[in-house]
Amino acid sequence: MLGFEFKSEHLDSLRVGIVLASFQVGSLIVLQLVGRFGNGWGKLRSYRLLWVAFVLVGIPLSLLHDWWSVALLGLSGVLSPETMESGPFTSLEQPLLAEALKGPSKIRGFGTINAVAAASGALGAFFGGIAVSRIFEGMPARASLLFLIYVPAGLIALFLVSRLAAIQSNDAKIGDSPGSSANGLGQSKKIVRKLSALYSVDSMSGGMIAQVFLSYWLARRYGAGAAEIGFIFFLIGVAQMISYVAAARAAEKFGLLRTIVFTHLPSNFILMALPLSPNLGWAAVILIIRSSLSQMDVPTRQAYLMLIVTQQERTAAASYTASARYIGRPFGPLVTGILAESILSAPLLAAGAIKVVYDLTLWKLFRSTPMASE
Repeated sequence: MLGFEFKSEHLDSLRVGIVLASFQVGSLIVLQLVGRFGNGWGKLRSYRLLWVAFVLVGIPLSLLHDWWSVALLGLSGVLSPETMESGPFTSLEQPLLAEALKGPSKIRGFGTINAVAAASGALGAFFGGIAVSRIFEGMPARASLLFLIYVPAGLIALFLVSRLAAIQSNDAKIGDSPGSSANGLGQSKKIVRKLSALYSVDSMSGGMIAQVFLSYWLARRYGAGAAEIGFIFFLIGVAQMISYVAAARAAEKFGLLRTIVFTHLPSNFILMALPLSPNLGWAAVILIIRSSLSQMDVPTRQAYLMLIVTQQERTAAASYTASARYIGRPFGPLVTGILAESILSAPLLAAGAIKVVYDLTLWKLFRSTPMASE
C-alpha cells in the first residue's frame, strides 16, 4: 500500500528513502526502550501499549498524504514494511511465547506463530492488491483509506492480548526478579553481544538478496515478466510457511542449533549455484528449494535465543538482537548496487559466501554453550 501511495504522490527516491528510514529509526528507538524497561513495565503492558499506538497511528496514516507526515508517524516504531520479525512487537512476542509454552510445545509454538504470520502477510498483500486495482482504481487519493484497517485490527489485537491475562502473574514475577539488571541484561550479556554481531552480518547479507533484487535479477537474466515473478514468489511463500512448521519438528529431533546451522548452510551453497540455472524454470526451482531451507532458521533461531539466555533477560535479548538486524540490513542493498554494477550475479555469490561464514562462526562459538533456561 505504501508503495502505491508513493507512486500516486510522485515521490522521488530521496523522500521514499527518508520515509522508510523513519520506520527503521522508530523501530530501533522503541526496541531500545523495550529492551531496557520491558521487564520493569511488564511485557504484557508494553505489548498492549504498542497495540494502542498501532490503533492511533492508523487514523492519521489514512488521512494525511504529505510524505513528511508519514515519516513522523514512522518514528512511532509500530510501522514496518515487513510482515516477519517486525521489530518491537516480535521482541515482546518471543519472551511471552517462551514463558507461556513448556517442553516440546515451546519450539512448535515458534514454528506455528511464524507460519501464521507468513500466511497472514500473504493474504494481506493479496487483498490489498485487489482493493487497489479494483475498488480504488482511478482514485489513488482515496486508497490510503485502507490504512483505517489498522483501527479494527489493533482493537482485535488488544482484545486478544486481554485473553493472555493468565500469564500476567508470571510476567510480574519476572519483572521483580533480582536477576534482572538495570539494562535488562546480566549474565547473558556476552552471549547477546556475540549473537547481535552475527545477526547483524546475516541481516546485511540478507539485504543483499532482498526480494526486490531477486525480482530484478530474474527479469534481467531470463526476461521474466511480472506475472511469472509474482507466481514464483507465491510458491516461495508457500514453501516457507511449510518450512516453519517442519523446522520445529526437526529441532525436536536434532536440536535447535544443529537445525539452525545445518539447514541454513546448504541453502547458502544453493544460493551461490543459482547463477548456473540454464533457464527461468530451473532458477525458480532452485529459489524455492533454497528459500524453504533458509527460512527454517527463523523459528528455531527465535526459540534458541529464548533458551540460551536466562528467563529474566529474554525481553532485552530479543530487543537488542532485533536492533542488530535492523542496523545491519540497510547496508546490504548498498553493497548489492556496487557489485551488480559490474557483474549482475555477484551479489548472489557474495551473500552466499558471507552467510556460510556466519553459519560456521555460529556453530563454532555456540556448539558447546549450555542452555540457560528450561
